[in-house]
Amino acid sequence: MEYKQVDIYVYGKRIIMIAKGIINKCGGIIANIDVVKEVENSNSEEQIESALEYVFQKCHSLTPVENDITPLEKYLGVKGYEKAIKGKKLVIYSCDREEGYSLTPTKKQKGFDFLDDKKIHLGHEIIKGNLAKALREAIENSK
Repeated sequence: MEYKQVDIYVYGKRIIMIAKGIINKCGGIIANIDVVKEVENSNSEEQIESALEYVFQKCHSLTPVENDITPLEKYLGVKGYEKAIKGKKLVIYSCDREEGYSLTPTKKQKGFDFLDDKKIHLGHEIIKGNLAKALREAIENSK
């Protein structure tokens, strides 16, 4: 399995999931694509996991568009990435051959910094129910 990543933006009860794709230049640049799904934090574990699995499976299904507006800005109807992320937490859901699946909380700075010491490793197979629980923990650990 090639590397896949979903950016998960959280604010209030909203959880916005955005798939990533690859721009084939400079050795491959990973960027958001126009595959966005939203659920509420109060949704059931099954609904959250289903939405996340849907977005995850769409990774690399499109080539990211190189323009001035990100899929998050487009989805929220705002101009400017700083406005789009204002008041939001970010969790990175990813999977690669060696590490398997993981959720990485972030800390908001100018953009976001990974909190690798709080990364949640889920192994090479997702167990039903564990993903949503781990996501909620990663959201709590994000700042």
